[in-house]
Amino acid sequence: MKLTLPGLCGLILATAVLKVGIDAFQSEAPLPIPADERATAPQGARSVLPTALLSRLSGELPGSVAALPAWIKPVGQLRLVKWGNSASNGDRETVVLRDERGRTVARIAGYRVEIERIQDLTADGIPEVVLRTWSGGAHGAFVYYTYSAGPRPRCLLAYFKNNDEDDPAHWPNFEVKDLYGDGSLEIVTTYDGFAYWCEVSDWATSYAGSARMPIVLGLRRGRYVDITSDCRSWLRLQLARAKQSFLDDLIAAGQRGPVNEFAQGMIEYHSVALMLHGRATARRMVVRLLSPQDRSYFLENCGQIEKVVAERWQRYAYPPAYGSAQAFEGHAVP
Repeated sequence: MKLTLPGLCGLILATAVLKVGIDAFQSEAPLPIPADERATAPQGARSVLPTALLSRLSGELPGSVAALPAWIKPVGQLRLVKWGNSASNGDRETVVLRDERGRTVARIAGYRVEIERIQDLTADGIPEVVLRTWSGGAHGAFVYYTYSAGPRPRCLLAYFKNNDEDDPAHWPNFEVKDLYGDGSLEIVTTYDGFAYWCEVSDWATSYAGSARMPIVLGLRRGRYVDITSDCRSWLRLQLARAKQSFLDDLIAAGQRGPVNEFAQGMIEYHSVALMLHGRATARRMVVRLLSPQDRSYFLENCGQIEKVVAERWQRYAYPPAYGSAQAFEGHAVP
């Protein structure tokens, strides 16, 4: 067989391409993400890349029979790969976070998984990515996962928010703010631990009307933790608002006193006062606003309010990077 010069060039090129492909699968060195995979793929679109190469980029094994990923997105030094599409076929969704070497940092699954925001929250010049899962249904739970996207990725916060808020302007779900204008970003959110709460039957009400408590999460030693009690001036504003709601409820309730939906302002007021002044002072502040016939019932049962406030710490987790477990997976996946 006689090779012409063009034929020889073609053979050399084909051999080089084959070698690159083999090296790509055998090496741990990162591969660049093709430009056409950097944006969310349209619904139903298929990648123009060979299946084996796309599998390598997404972290799946070559020859996998799984559907092609919905999208691949670079964030800082992480690569996010989304699988599944609950909107089109009802399947649960999973976002895989991979580092520069292709190692799995975390797998976040839920009925729906979305990027909530990409922002440098820690002021170190490296972006963080916040993923939000939803378990589906009328009152499906929301969980927020915040990961740094630097060379040493880690989870800054896994936060079980629970229900979505109907009035996020008043009761935010996950709002990033600089509360004090000092360049430090806090996360302002709402604790709904009193939703579906029936420990005190006379104070029970619907989810929509149940008491809420404002929460602030701040960066401390590389984690976002609950710093609500430290935000004194901010809490005083929340206390004034809660007090007005409490007084409005008392007026609306009339002779019935603070029961069911008319007890929620009282619960909010006691919760905020508890964060700001402690248990003894908070109790005195509520009692001063109650009629004599309602005071004893409050003092008998206010410990139940304080228990719910203390249980908010169960909503926060900090799973290690490269671990196999997903924090709050039972609340994220239906």
